[in-house]
Amino acid sequence: MATLTLSLVGSSSVVEGNNLVVRVTASGLNSGLFLGDPVVNEIVTATIQTLSGTATGGSDYSTVTQILSFASNGSIDIPIAAFIDGFIEPTESFSIQLL
Repeated sequence: MATLTLSLVGSSSVVEGNNLVVRVTASGLNSGLFLGDPVVNEIVTATIQTLSGTATGGSDYSTVTQILSFASNGSIDIPIAAFIDGFIEPTESFSIQLL
């Protein structure tokens, strides 16, 4: 059975003008349940998207809605840019969702 996990590469906070990197990792693909089972040709797809919180998508950070496909175990890194908006603001946040 395939498993997808979502993790951050590096820090969970980012300074304006830099990128936050999100990693989606697939494991358990192309393998049978038991040793000696035939290989299963499996493709798993998922969607990752950003959701605005106190930070606004499109003006504070780059919005992401991306379909990911995995045909084998591995990882895909997705950069999310924090834009320089020129305002003095308190710490802002947004969410990342794996569907």
